[in-house]
Amino acid sequence: MSTWYRKDLGEAVAASEPSRVLREAFHIAFLKASDPKELAIFTRHDLRTNRVIAYFSPAAAPLAERFGATPCERPVLDEGLALLAGHSDSFTIHFPEG
Repeated sequence: MSTWYRKDLGEAVAASEPSRVLREAFHIAFLKASDPKELAIFTRHDLRTNRVIAYFSPAAAPLAERFGATPCERPVLDEGLALLAGHSDSFTIHFPEG
């Protein structure tokens, strides 16, 4: 299971509500998971388009599918990538090269 997923959350200001809903759903999934360390949702604000994109780790696929996210490549690790929800070691787990 190595497929990442992405979901456009909307323009920067409007993305706050979908982000909150994702965090709440993630929290429930995190508590139910037997090994939640692999679950993570990252976000990136694309300054060119002013849109916020959520990236779901492969372990978060059921949650991604529930929210209509589509398969994508693993996001590029750079300063614009932020952890929306997940274990405190999520960057190290999903981007060990970084």
